[in-house]
Amino acid sequence: MRLNKTMSLLDAILILNGYYFEQSDPDARYVSKKSHDLHDSVDREGLYCKHCSQLITHPSSAVEVNGTHHHVFANPEGISFEIGVYERAECLVVSPAVLEHTWFAGYTWQIVVCGGCQLHLGWKYNKPGSPAFYGLIVDRLVNK
Repeated sequence: MRLNKTMSLLDAILILNGYYFEQSDPDARYVSKKSHDLHDSVDREGLYCKHCSQLITHPSSAVEVNGTHHHVFANPEGISFEIGVYERAECLVVSPAVLEHTWFAGYTWQIVVCGGCQLHLGWKYNKPGSPAFYGLIVDRLVNK
């Protein structure tokens, strides 16, 4: 495979990990539309993408999983992430569901990125019979 200069870092990572998809295909299996239209919310305060300032979620969407809203985890490569858990978020799902190395028992995870700039924002978690939620990387969001 040959990478070119116009390819984003996320594209290169997804290709190298076998998760690449054509974003132009609206029916692509692993691409989700924005999960909720948060722009119509009455909650004026929001959490925005640190890179492009797109609205991602609201503090009112914060939830607790395993007894807390904030979690700190390390991936198999030893990279630590501090995440906040939200029931709603405006981001794009860009990977297949994976159960291996999950941080929440029984939940599959999928990579989510900002719909505006494609910055990796965190993960969407799903488990049959339980509500889905988003684990968003705290230092990639700004509160406005």
